[in-house]
Amino acid sequence: HNDGDSIISLRAHNNRLFEFRLNSLYVTNLEDAQNPVLEDSIREQGVNSKNHTCETDFGVAWINKKGLWLHDGVEMKNIGAKLGGDEVSVPTARLNFSSMTSFNNNAYIEFDPLSQQILWYESLEDNNITSIWVYTFGNESWHQIERKATSVADGTNSALRLTNPIRVQGDGIFQTDIS
Repeated sequence: HNDGDSIISLRAHNNRLFEFRLNSLYVTNLEDAQNPVLEDSIREQGVNSKNHTCETDFGVAWINKKGLWLHDGVEMKNIGAKLGGDEVSVPTARLNFSSMTSFNNNAYIEFDPLSQQILWYESLEDNNITSIWVYTFGNESWHQIERKATSVADGTNSALRLTNPIRVQGDGIFQTDIS
């Protein structure tokens, strides 16, 4: 795909390759490895960083200024808009993706297979998580964890690399399992 954009992230799900670029997303069907087929070219669905994409049990998820998206290999859904247009309704705040300023290399999303949740670390400053948004697949709900937490430095310049699953408790406390 020669659109002039560099590849930012590659993800896979359900025999599909998701090629994220700065301004576009390309979905390629790899069922026949000898003859890959470009299924979709989606403008304005690029990402700024590989940290803005993750694989889930339900498809590939990514976040950009248009929302938090999920592609299950068949269709693309804006799960960030599901609960209120372009904004996500949560008990204590409204999140407007188009006005977010935290879409830089320090923001991060990941999937926790144990809790079946996507966690979006909105901003990391000096290894401090300033806000965590959590999407739960089971009931298609959002909530925000408002408490600050400090990430564990791993000696690299990475934003955050969690190797232990996160479990979000009902009272808004989150913890990692340390093995």
